[in-house]
Amino acid sequence: MGVASIEDALIADTHAAYGKTLKTVDHLPGEWNAQTLRQMATNAPAVYWAYLGGKRHPRRDGCELCVFHAYVFTGAGNDEKQRRRGDALALGAYQLVDTLVGYFDERAVPDAEALKWLRTDNIYDDFLHANGLTSYRIAFELVRDMPRKPTTSELGEFLKSYQTYDPAPVGGKTLGTDKLQVRAQEGS
Repeated sequence: MGVASIEDALIADTHAAYGKTLKTVDHLPGEWNAQTLRQMATNAPAVYWAYLGGKRHPRRDGCELCVFHAYVFTGAGNDEKQRRRGDALALGAYQLVDTLVGYFDERAVPDAEALKWLRTDNIYDDFLHANGLTSYRIAFELVRDMPRKPTTSELGEFLKSYQTYDPAPVGGKTLGTDKLQVRAQEGS
């Protein structure tokens, strides 16, 4: 099972476990900027999954030791304590962290070994706090078979694109050139 398939399975499993308790369950947005974080605040409580990388398993040939993170965001409440602990009206980050760790530790993943909980970190940031968010990162690892080596025909042809740019030519000379190779898509 590929990384994207594992991430999709974790998202689907989180949806199934929490139903409508969570406002958002998705993959982690790539760029954390002010706009993204404000959107996360309006979509809390939320869990976002991300593949953080992998390495060759030190004791098992042909296996990869992968790390996936679940990012927990809560935003209800008027203060940090309420966002962390929750109350009768709002889910707190501690409740969400406890149930996610309990639910996913030793949880089976298709075509891979069970997840194992590694650690939980508070990812407090002044900007998050100022925007009414409390956030934790939960790290899990799992073992999966190494991706197989693709054949040459699976890699396909690459298109070459050369781009010359120069925001301000100096002495009539171009300052930079990009050379980009992009995989050709079916039908192009």
